[in-house]
Amino acid sequence: NGNRLYLNKGLILMKKERIAIIEGVRTPFCKVGTALKSVSADDLGAFAVKAVLEKSGFDSSLVDEVILGNVAQPANAANIARVIALKAGLDQHIPAYTVHRNCASGMESMSTAMNKIWVGHGEVFIAGGSESMSNIPLLYGPQMTSFFEKMMRSKTAFQKFKTLLSFRLSYLKPRIGVIEGLTDPICGQVMGITAENLAKEFSISREEQDKFALNSHMKAVDAQKKGVFEDEVIPVKVASKGNKIQSIDVGPREDQSIEALQKLRPYFDRKTGTVTVGNACPLTDGAAFFGNSSSVQSNIQSMISKGTCYSDNSSFKTTEDSDHTYDTDHEICTVDLIEFMHEEDQSSSLAND
Repeated sequence: NGNRLYLNKGLILMKKERIAIIEGVRTPFCKVGTALKSVSADDLGAFAVKAVLEKSGFDSSLVDEVILGNVAQPANAANIARVIALKAGLDQHIPAYTVHRNCASGMESMSTAMNKIWVGHGEVFIAGGSESMSNIPLLYGPQMTSFFEKMMRSKTAFQKFKTLLSFRLSYLKPRIGVIEGLTDPICGQVMGITAENLAKEFSISREEQDKFALNSHMKAVDAQKKGVFEDEVIPVKVASKGNKIQSIDVGPREDQSIEALQKLRPYFDRKTGTVTVGNACPLTDGAAFFGNSSSVQSNIQSMISKGTCYSDNSSFKTTEDSDHTYDTDHEICTVDLIEFMHEEDQSSSLAND
C-alpha cells in the first residue's frame, strides 16, 4: 500500500500513508415522527451508499468492504450493513459488517476503515452510519410476553378461555425502546441527565445553552436558504406510492426565538435542571456515508472530487541506550482536488483547499 517500514533492532514501525475521502453524502436529517418516519434505517443507508457511488463515478467492484455504524440494530435487518450494501446494488462478494459505539458508531466505522487501509486489509471502503429512531419499536413487557406464551401452550378451548380470563389491560403498557436505549443500565441515568451533570461541572448556564441553541437554529436556516447543503444532501423518496420526496432537513426552525426557548421547562431535571427540549438536540432519522481510499490506487485514473484527507506523518528516533521515541504529527486537511494516477506506485496529487 505504499507504506514505508522502519526496522530498528527487531521493532518494525510503519509510516502511515495519506487516506482520502473521495465522496460523501447524507440524507436529510429529520426529527423523529416527521418526514422520514416511514423510511427504515436500511433503506436510508441504501439511498446514501448508492448516491456515494453515483456521485463519485467510482467502480463499485473496487470496494473492498462496507462498514456501517448503527445503534438501534433493527430486528428485521440483522447485520444492517450487509442489508444496506445489497440494497444499494453492491455485488454479493463484497463483505459488510456493522459496528456499535453508541453515539460514536458512525465515527467508529470511519476509524475502522482507516485502520484497515493502514494495515493493508483493503484499499477502498464505504463507511458511515444510518439510524431511524422513529422505527425503534415499543416492546411488550414481561407480563404480556408471559400471557402470549401461555396462550401458545393452551391446547383446548377451555385452556385458552382460562388463559384469556387472566389478561389485564395493564399488560399492554409498553417498554419504550428509545428510552431504554438512552438509559444507562449500570447507573440507571438517562442521557439527558449526563448533559445536566456536564452543565453543572463546567458551569454552563441555562442562558448560555439557550443562546447556543438559537444560534444553531439561525445558522442552519441561513445555510438552507443559501443552498450550503445542496451538494451533500440527497433527496429521499418517502412514499411507496406517489412521488413524495424529502430533500431538506426537518429540525431547524426559522421562527425560533430566545423568548420561546426561555419559556420551556427543564425536561430531565424538573427542579434545578437547565436542559430543555429546545436547547437539546432532537432525536433524528438519517444516514451519511463516505467513500474512503488509500491515496495510492494504481487502477483509478483522474478521479476529481471534494472531501477530506487524513495524514499521519510519523518519525521514529532511537537513542543509544535503546529507548524508542515515537513522534507523530497528525494532520487533517481539506482536499479540493484528488487525482488518482494510473502509473504504478505513483502517489496521488493533492491540492489542498
